[in-house]
Amino acid sequence: MARPARALLARLAGGVLTVGLFGAWAVAMVYAPAQALLGHVSTFRTLQGYGLAIGLGLALSSYALWKTPADLVKRTLTSGSWVRYADLDVDNVLGDQVRRDKERLVEYRSLNKAGD
Repeated sequence: MARPARALLARLAGGVLTVGLFGAWAVAMVYAPAQALLGHVSTFRTLQGYGLAIGLGLALSSYALWKTPADLVKRTLTSGSWVRYADLDVDNVLGDQVRRDKERLVEYRSLNKAGD
């Protein structure tokens, strides 16, 4: 499956999941037994309506505005940047640096213990 098709399928699945979860939550909220809040059932139902409106807003914004780190990298870096990143071999360079730092730390600790 090509990348654009996968991205479209993932976006579609995210949309279906968002609508499905919001729908299940809304049904559970509407069918919740009404309680007398401040002496009136209508106050409870009004608060439920506000909750549904806020929930719908959150569901829509989470679907439309959700930014993952991968999305950020894709938008920020161009294909030229990806080639440059691959050429730099950043992950191996960082791994080597961590190994060197650990070795220095072990040496430092052994020198401090010898002086005690």
